[in-house]
Amino acid sequence: MKQKTLTPQKSFSRMGLALFVMLVVTTLVQAVCSGVVNVMAMQGNNLYETYPWLIWAISFLPLYVAGVPIGLAMMRRLPAEENPETASLSVGKLLKYIGKSKWLVFLIMLTTVVVNTQAGTPPTVTLSGVEVESGASDQRTYPLSGTVL
Repeated sequence: MKQKTLTPQKSFSRMGLALFVMLVVTTLVQAVCSGVVNVMAMQGNNLYETYPWLIWAISFLPLYVAGVPIGLAMMRRLPAEENPETASLSVGKLLKYIGKSKWLVFLIMLTTVVVNTQAGTPPTVTLSGVEVESGASDQRTYPLSGTVL
């Protein structure tokens, strides 16, 4: 069976559409989940206080559970490359790549935040001399806004 040929413009347009759909689906699922949790919070059941990791789940799970699978399904319809690379990625190559990249710094920062959060010590952020402690109070002063939120 002969594979469909598309012009480069059509291929890039379809790739852009797939990425856009992935973005829209992810954002919609995030908005719906946040809305449900916020309605529950208005009724007195604040899940954000009960489960502090919930904001992370609402932020990232829709991307990997809904957005990426839909985007990949749309991208599968694109014509395949004539000579795809056949190199495999071993654990050693992956660790070497991580060691050479900025991902290592990201993983260290993420581990620090997770460990501090699990230990009950909220991370502290200093912005232009104004110290903001997450979870310390509901009022936070931001330097450029001039207002207290």
